[in-house]
Amino acid sequence: MDNDRSRAMRETKTLRWRGHWLQRRLVLTGLFLIHVAVVVASVSNAAVLYDATLNSQPEAQQWVFLATGNHDRTIGDGVSALDTSADISTLAGYFGFGPLVGTTSVVPVMDLLDTDWSIQFSLQVTSGRDVPDTDPLAFGERNRGVFSLIAISNDLRGVELVFQTDHVLVLDDVNTAFPIGDRSYFNTMGELRNYELLLRESGYELSVTDSTLVRQTILRGRLRHYRSVAPELIGFIYATPNSFFLGDNTGRGAGAVELGFLEVVAVPEPASWMYVVTGLALMLKRWW
Repeated sequence: MDNDRSRAMRETKTLRWRGHWLQRRLVLTGLFLIHVAVVVASVSNAAVLYDATLNSQPEAQQWVFLATGNHDRTIGDGVSALDTSADISTLAGYFGFGPLVGTTSVVPVMDLLDTDWSIQFSLQVTSGRDVPDTDPLAFGERNRGVFSLIAISNDLRGVELVFQTDHVLVLDDVNTAFPIGDRSYFNTMGELRNYELLLRESGYELSVTDSTLVRQTILRGRLRHYRSVAPELIGFIYATPNSFFLGDNTGRGAGAVELGFLEVVAVPEPASWMYVVTGLALMLKRWW
């Protein structure tokens, strides 16, 4: 009888050990699958809006190109070049829109409520000049430049990045002159650099990576609502949800730039994933 009791105890311990081992394996497998799901979700939510390696201009990839004045455009070596330096009054650029009636969608619905949006692009300023704004509301500053990137989300908040040869700035929404809001002195010339503009509910962040793979954050701040101060005639881009502009949109700046690519990646809100991961971690701690 003692032998039977000992055998039963050994079998019980073995079953309990196997159960704990199986539970640990299940938890580890769950953590791995969550990691894979997050990676796959990020990749599947990536939308390439422009790729110059296809050897075609943005309008061949569902963008709209508009221009007034003297300008020059070329495509080759993996970049699209736009040059407005011959005439500072020239306006030229590309418009990308989200789902609109009668149009082909190029921009996803950028809802900031539960998703962050990573806008990744490569750009190089090759030449440029600008003049100070004479509008008193601009405080005599150089608030225009060679190239602008405007990104407007689904709720009409966004940022306008302005690239000059020696710095990058974000225009403000405090008055109709669009004075400088945020600014970072940074050399935008010399090489094609990769930028990431992150839009989230709490604000924006601009980072840049050079050819040596050194990454730095150069700007951060609040999102702007330009629609409230934009003139009706030229403010349609600020009043259009899920829209982009790339180009020279001012008569007070001109120059030449090279654009390599632009893509938008949806980054799901991490909170829901963290709840699951935390729960599994607590279970792992209990069973280990």
